[in-house]
Amino acid sequence: MILFIFSWGWVTVGYIAAALLMKPEPIIPLETDDDVDFYNSYATSRKAALHRIKRTYDNLERRIQRMESVVTSRDYNWERRMKE
Repeated sequence: MILFIFSWGWVTVGYIAAALLMKPEPIIPLETDDDVDFYNSYATSRKAALHRIKRTYDNLERRIQRMESVVTSRDYNWERRMKE
């Protein structure tokens, strides 16, 4: 029992060290050059990849807000839209 407790700590430390040192591999095959570029930027610079993802979602959020403002405005004529 004591051996298990002491070895568990070393296994945990080794697991964390291996996770930090290994390069992540893609789960699915990369089909386009954009996919390859994105993977390479993520594998080498996570900060740049996260910034790109955040920028993409921020753009999507702005587009959704614009669509919602049009549809929920008082000028939007639902009757005319439904008949078209």
